[in-house]
Amino acid sequence: MKRSLIWGLAALVLGLSGCLKNDLEEEKLAENEREIQAYITKNNLPVQKTASGLYYAITQPSGSSRLPAKGELVTFHFTLRRLLDDVIIDSSRVARNRPIKLIFGVQGNTEALREGIGLFHTGDRGLVLAPSNLAYGAAGGPGLLPFSTLRYDFNILNIQNEDEQIEAYIRENNIRVDERTDTGLRLTYLQRAAAGADTVKATSSPTIRYNTKLLDETQIDPNPRTGNLFTTSSFDLSKVVKGFQEALLKLRVGDRVRAIMPSTIGYGTTGNSDGRVPPYSPLVFDIEVISIPK
Repeated sequence: MKRSLIWGLAALVLGLSGCLKNDLEEEKLAENEREIQAYITKNNLPVQKTASGLYYAITQPSGSSRLPAKGELVTFHFTLRRLLDDVIIDSSRVARNRPIKLIFGVQGNTEALREGIGLFHTGDRGLVLAPSNLAYGAAGGPGLLPFSTLRYDFNILNIQNEDEQIEAYIRENNIRVDERTDTGLRLTYLQRAAAGADTVKATSSPTIRYNTKLLDETQIDPNPRTGNLFTTSSFDLSKVVKGFQEALLKLRVGDRVRAIMPSTIGYGTTGNSDGRVPPYSPLVFDIEVISIPK
């Protein structure tokens, strides 16, 4: 009887706590809305409202019709400020002195940022006004009180699908592509095998020396903490990503290649298991075939 009473009281307390929390959040969202409306009126902003509750305006349209699709890379500058006093909290130009690159629909630390960059075309400048539930919420953040309303200013510099990203990487690094396959794999031979060298087959378990990185040069494998740029290992071809397998099956002992591949033959729309390869990420492999067991 006593235990039932205790559990009943605990449930009542938790229920009341949840109700109070919901009431506070609703009160703060109503307050956020009043702040945003006052800001719009004060600054005479020609905004539109999304279904989620973001307000946005394209202040300098570029004339482009291209909006980002999920998985495309968006390169942009931004400024983030508190709405109530217009104090700047963060800026890609000030804090980093370089633009930000995010995979649309996948990356971004707030819903306002994730949704916001998708509202603008290539070359557009615009702003987004965000209530706290689409920003940093009850937790707040550096320079931000809980339930703060925010303003983002965006300048969208570029939108690229994976093929465009790969072609830009090849162009910027002066890479000679020796072979391109129907899957989007690009191969550059850095060293050719001697005549008569053994060829990798689907049933082989070759020993290879390799390195893996993203297009922005982020080291993936081996783990950058080891300090080694390459690792040597034997592989069961059935257990590697399709692009890696496709590249290996074109090689002989002594071949050394650079293989550049889209995520469709890499880690796809989910990325790899430890999170170091994000979804929709092209990869660069440097591969050398050391030996093939007889």
